[in-house]
Order: sequence, then structure tokens, then C-alpha cells
Amino acid sequence: MQKTFVIDTSVLLYHEDSIHAFPDCNVIIPMTVLEELDNFKTRKDSVGNAARYVNRFLDDLRNKGSFLKGIELNNGEKIFVSSKYEKIEGLEENKNDNKILGTALFYSKKYENVIMLTRDISLRIKADSIGINSENYIKEKARTNLKNAFTGVSVIEITDI
Repeated sequence: MQKTFVIDTSVLLYHEDSIHAFPDCNVIIPMTVLEELDNFKTRKDSVGNAARYVNRFLDDLRNKGSFLKGIELNNGEKIFVSSKYEKIEGLEENKNDNKILGTALFYSKKYENVIMLTRDISLRIKADSIGINSENYIKEKARTNLKNAFTGVSVIEITDI
């Protein structure tokens, strides 16, 4: 059975290569996550670098198709961006975490095997309390193929002249 992951911002900022880590799965990025990435892109640290990388990667993907219909990567992963979410009674609707949780709730009612992936402990607890399967993202378990990926480091040998 194919898994569908709803990805929280914390995952993408923690490990920029996480965007590639779900072979043969559906990946749903809530619109709220894109808004949050936009807020981090000007930072001059690894978080800002991750936000810029994910934004550029998603922008390049638009040449291959539509996020509304899903864009398939070479590893069989299919990425969607969604503005759909379900309001959750008892939670403030204007909070971003609650909108992301609402996206997971919307898709969990539509499909089987939906998992919200987040590094945020409180968000995982909220998910569990309303019946949404959620998991922590662990970078070491990610299945990414970085063979041709830029690592952010270049080695330059210099000899005296």
C-alpha cells in the first residue's frame, strides 16, 4: 500500500535533502509550509540554506508539471502542494501548525496510510489526539540518493607560485 506523507516545515528545515527521501510515496506539502519556508529563506545559517534549497528545487520542478496534479521524481516519489485543510474543533484556525495538522486530517479522511511527518513533538501529540498517524523524521533513516547532489563544500588545492 502506497504511503502518503504530509510534511511539516520542521522536516524540510532540519534536513534539506528530506524532499528526496520518499521513493514510491506521495508527498503533500501544505501551502502553509511554503509560507513558513519563505520566512526562513533570508537567514544566513543552515536553516536559511535549507529553505532556499527547497524553494529552488520546487521551483525547478514546476517545469515538469503541476503541483496540483503531482510531480513525479525519478525515484517514484510524487510531490503535491495543497491548500486544502480541515478545520479542527478546539484549535485556533490561524495558527500554522493547526493548518498543517488540518491538511493531514483532510487527506487522512480521503486516503489510507497517511502519515504526518514532523520534528515538532507537540504537533505529533496533537496529531495523535485526533487520530492522525504521525512520526518523527530521522535524518539517518532517510533514503536519499545524493550521488550528484551539491554538498555545499568545494575542495580547492592551491600550490605556491
